[in-house]
Amino acid sequence: MNICKSPSQTFKGLCFTDSSCTKACLTEEFTDGHCSKLLRKFPCTKICIFDKKSNEVKTTLGYVKLFDTINKL
Repeated sequence: MNICKSPSQTFKGLCFTDSSCTKACLTEEFTDGHCSKLLRKFPCTKICIFDKKSNEVKTTLGYVKLFDTINKL
């Protein structure tokens, strides 16, 4: 199982509680989000599938988001 991470597109400011981070991530179709205690930023996370050509999380996450968008049309 692979976990994709991506910064939130909707949450602004510094992250101090996991609950506020998670709430923002859920609105972006992720399954979770956690505050970084050191940087006060957070990644949204969800399970993703890597393609055989690339191990890049950002590339694969982009494909997953594109696929999700196309399916909604």
